[in-house]
Parts: sequence; structure tokens; C-alpha cells
Amino acid sequence: MSELIDVVMQELAQLGWQGFQAVNGRIPEAESPAPNWAPGPLLKSRQRTKPPLGWPRQTDSLCPRCVIETRTAILEGRRDLADLVDGHVGEIKAWIVEEDGSSSSAKPVRNTGSSKMSFRLILSSAG
Repeated sequence: MSELIDVVMQELAQLGWQGFQAVNGRIPEAESPAPNWAPGPLLKSRQRTKPPLGWPRQTDSLCPRCVIETRTAILEGRRDLADLVDGHVGEIKAWIVEEDGSSSSAKPVRNTGSSKMSFRLILSSAG
């Protein structure tokens, strides 16, 4: 009996989806909303890019030390909250790599004790 219910539900869902697509295809496309916080109108799903999958791949990440230092400086009043909103505090590129069957992220981290940029590798297991 439950198999029959499953088949009926699948068919109803398929019919509902086809009906939705038919109606959606006949409605003229509206302009994308442009929220105040966004630099422009939001992208339609077909306009968005998808990140590459598999490894190794590059991604955006945050320097953990920089984030903690910035948060502390804001709470102590040494930095303005707008630095987080308008700036890209602590943003770094990171690589997601596979090692021994699990994924890890390798991040270059800014040495905040020096005026030069020196990098060290941070590995954190994600799998």
C-alpha cells in the first residue's frame, strides 16, 4: 500500500512541477530587486556562477587572527564598525586540498606583528 502511495505522490509532484513551469514560462520576467546593501540588482539563478568542485580548489576565507584582532579593536573603540561593513578585513585566499582521504583548508595568514606580509600555513581538517 505504501508503494502505491509513493508512486501516486511522485506522479502528483511531477504534474505539479510541470504545471508550475508552464505558468512560469508565460509570466513576463520582472526586474531583479536591488536592495540598499547590494552593489546592484540581485542576479537571477541562471546568471550566478557556481564554484568549481573537487580539489584542490581556491576559495575565500578569513584570517582567524585578523578577525579576532579587528573585533577586539572595535569593541575597545580603537576601530570603527564601518571597517567591517565597508572593508574586507581579514579576507584571504585559501586552498581546499585533500590529504589522506579527508579535505583540509590551507590558509596563508598575515603575520600581524610585522609591517611586512609573511605567510604561514594553517591546516584545519574539514572531513
